[in-house]
Formats: sequence, structure tokens, C-alpha cells
Amino acid sequence: MTVCFTPEAPKRARFAARRNGSAKKRKLDSSPCTPPVRHAAFSPSPSRRISFSPSSLSYFSRTFITLTALGEGDFGQVKRVQRKNSSEEFALKISKVDATKVKTGLHYTKEHLKEIRTHSSLPSHSNLVSFHQAWKEDGHAYLLMELCSGSLYGYWQEEKKMTEMEVKSALNDMLRALTVLSSLNIVHLDIKPHNVLRSDSGVYKLADFGTAVDLSKESSPEEFGDGRYAAPEILNGEFSLRADLFSLSITISQVSVPADAPLCADEWKGMKEDGKLPERVAKAHSTVAEKLQSMLLPLSSRPSVEEIFDDDFSSFEECKFENDLLRHSMPFCSRDRLSLPLSCERTMRERTSPLVKKSSVVFHTDDSFYEMEKPKTRKRASMPMRRKAIKFDLDD
Repeated sequence: MTVCFTPEAPKRARFAARRNGSAKKRKLDSSPCTPPVRHAAFSPSPSRRISFSPSSLSYFSRTFITLTALGEGDFGQVKRVQRKNSSEEFALKISKVDATKVKTGLHYTKEHLKEIRTHSSLPSHSNLVSFHQAWKEDGHAYLLMELCSGSLYGYWQEEKKMTEMEVKSALNDMLRALTVLSSLNIVHLDIKPHNVLRSDSGVYKLADFGTAVDLSKESSPEEFGDGRYAAPEILNGEFSLRADLFSLSITISQVSVPADAPLCADEWKGMKEDGKLPERVAKAHSTVAEKLQSMLLPLSSRPSVEEIFDDDFSSFEECKFENDLLRHSMPFCSRDRLSLPLSCERTMRERTSPLVKKSSVVFHTDDSFYEMEKPKTRKRASMPMRRKAIKFDLDD
């Protein structure tokens, strides 16, 4: 008789031995002489539960508490948060984009970083939404800013009709905000009722600087905001500081009429194409009608912010002096950002900004914040390495 040994013979022999051994063990356990073995149930002590240290949590989880969701926009999600062990509340923007538009592992684009850069460079002003902090974490970009009670559009829809004093207040507040941007040679390019926020005290603040452009660095931006409010020359690729005045005039005109009877298509067309203020806006708000009409003129005839600015309490020169004082006053603090020289500003920010030990968190004080992260990707093994990984020994 010839016995043929195959590579699987040793494995079969070991399997048969284990099977015979387990059968004998079951036979011995079932004998009447052997008392039954009772296995005690083990329950872990409550004091020995696994706990996660605070250092293992993200900076956002360790620092803030999410209260409510305020909505979504071009940047991403907007949440109302509260700082732990404090009563301070903020509005937090968390970047969120389509996964097909960015690399795997990232949830923000260069446009998100551009908005953070522009917003953080603005000086502190009562008519600009304050910038507090920004950081990157787990592939998202976070933007912490001042919390307001709502937008101009929401207030108009809620009140149904704004008084002449409220319309004048909104116009003057936005003109004061534009003086700040004009002094920095920045054009907003997306002024509309949704981007004009209202504080609890009734002060209007300009927000959302995602499309804002510094004309001294970039003369022909690739993107602009809502086309319904854009100046006609922007559609032809001509950008200037006076473009925001055209958008502001349409914004104020929209909320000057009752919410139940909004502007019709012909009135929108008259403002956009003919530069003509609607008659019912001029009749209802005669004190601001002349300003609104001059802001709708063609670019060659449209006045500048300096020429149109007029306030019951301060002149344009006083407002400009106030802006210059804010930008160059000392000392620097994280909430009142000033336009100082880059080297001096960076040094002062490093002294006042909070420290975070986690390396994945980068605050706006770091120069590398505005650089796109390189997601960690696993390199595919070469063909010889893959062959070596699947190779096995038949004798084992």
C-alpha cells in the first residue's frame, strides 16, 4: 500500500488530534462522578469604567457648548455656541463643502481661508461683525465671530414694515461700515439684507466677507455675490469701491416697502437697468430718497462713500479719524484687532492668543494657517511587496 503525503496532511492530522481530545474532555465532564462546575458571572466595577481624558477630545468639544443651529450658508454650517465655564455666546461657522470639490480628508477650500484672512484683517468697529478666533481641526475650518440677534431681512419680515427712522439708521450704519472698507481699499461685493445683521441694541453690522476683495492686491476678482444686488459694471468685469453703494441702495430700497407688498419685477428692473428709484420708496422715505437715488447712478456719475456720507452725529472725517485711531492704537488685544505692521502684529498676537497643545489645531496667528493641508494618504505597496505579503509556506 502506497501512502501519498500531501501538503495538507499535517494540518489534517492536527485537526483530528484536536477533535479526539475535545471529545474525551466532553466525556469526562459528563461523568456522574464529576461535580458540575459553576462559572461565576463577572461584572466590572463601576469605578473601573473607561474614561476619556479631556486631552483626547477636540479643541471645539473642550472649549464650547453647542446651543442651537443658526443655519447654513456658502461657508458651511453656522451654530450658536457658548464658551464653557462662561456666559459668553458666539456665532461659529464650520466649513462644509462637497466632497468631490476638495481632496479626501478636507472640508474647506481656499475661499474659506480667504474669508478668514479678510475678516481677521479688519479693525474693530461697531458696524462690522467682530472677528474673535479661527482655527483648523479635523479637516474643517472654524470661524468664531460676534453673535447678533438676526439679519435685516429677518427683522423686516418679522416687523412687516420698517419706520423711516429705522430705514435711515440702517443706511447710516452701513455707510459707516463702508467707510472702514473704503479706507482699507476693500470692496465687499455681496451686500444684501441677509448679510446685514442686527444686534440686540438695534445696531446694524456688515457680515460675510467671503467675496470681499482688496483692490490694491487683486483688481479683477473671479467671483462676486448675489447678482440681483450687484452693480451693472461688475457684470462687465469692472470693480470699484462704488459698487457697494449700488448694492446698498437696492438693499435699503427692498426693506423700505412693506414685507407684504415687496418690490415687483418692474421696480427691480428699473433700479438695475435704468438706475431709477421706485416711486413708493421715494414717497415713503423722503429723507433718504435723494441718497438712494444718487447711489443708483452709473459708475461715472455715482458719488463715492466720502461724498455721500452724512450722519446726524458725526461727519465722514470724524468717522475716518475714529477708524485710523482704532487701527493704530496700542496695546493690541485679540478682540480689538488692529492693522499694524505684519511683524509687530504677529508678535503681539502670539503673546495674547490662547495656547493649544494639540498640534492639529492652528490659530490665525500662525502663518501656515492659510496654507492648504495635505491629507494623509496611504501609499500603495509595490508589486514585489504585495507578492511577498501574500506568500505562504505550505508546510505550516
